[in-house]
Amino acid sequence: MHHNNSKNIVTLIQSPRFVITILFSSIIISIFQNLSECLINHNTLSLPNIIKLDTLGWTVLSIILMIIILTIPTILSGMIGWRLNISIFLLIFVLNTLLVSIEGYFFLSFKDNLFPSFLIRSFRALIITFVILYSSNKLSFRIDKVINTNTISPYSTTPWSWIWRIVVCLILYMVLFMVSGVIATNIDFVKSFYQNIKQPTPGNVFTFIFIRGLLCILVTLPFIRSINIPLLKKALLFGSVIAILGGVKPLIVPNQMLPPNIRYIHMLEVVISNFLYGIIICFLFGAKIKGKYVNQKI
Repeated sequence: MHHNNSKNIVTLIQSPRFVITILFSSIIISIFQNLSECLINHNTLSLPNIIKLDTLGWTVLSIILMIIILTIPTILSGMIGWRLNISIFLLIFVLNTLLVSIEGYFFLSFKDNLFPSFLIRSFRALIITFVILYSSNKLSFRIDKVINTNTISPYSTTPWSWIWRIVVCLILYMVLFMVSGVIATNIDFVKSFYQNIKQPTPGNVFTFIFIRGLLCILVTLPFIRSINIPLLKKALLFGSVIAILGGVKPLIVPNQMLPPNIRYIHMLEVVISNFLYGIIICFLFGAKIKGKYVNQKI
């Protein structure tokens, strides 16, 4: 069944209808995003400002990567119905909307447009959720899903077994965040760029690390515990999910705040730390679930 689901995913992603739908949806979402930013920044509603040809390709690419990497756990998950819909939305909303806004609040010196941008990203998350659910469940074919009828695993027996895993995750994420940050900021041109920029307080940094680390656990856990694939593959999948949503998606598109060389360094820094953190979460919480499995059409 694992092999069949893998073949289904490859076939779905390669199907012309899937490619056309994802490309069209990504362009529409990108234009909507640019239009919203024009309204927030009080820019002229002209065609060049709405389309933004200089960044449109990067924006479309970031959304395509986001949709594809989220289509895979959507197909593999044992969740169906409203649980799946809400879980996908929360995964996008938290990793690519809420955490980006929280990071802006703690690390940016200007906060005027944070709330309007937050509303735009929230609406965009809702649209992308619909595209993912539509493309994975309606576009190509009805796939066989492995539904777990007994979600009790060896790791869910006592509150203590959950607490120590969460604590270990947060400590390891703090180490990853600090080590990658120190390495990145000690590069000469990065150090020079931040020399005259006010740095966040240690309290803000640790608060952000705690919030991001905990939220990453909470939004990925429903998928980690409902996907019945080998643990290593699951770890690589969710390392990629957190890396793309939390690192590639926010930083691959050119912006006025960061020069390209600084942006690329930060993207590499965040992608590596998030990818490793996703692997850690999976190995601590993603033990094979023992129970009865049945085939069910969705």
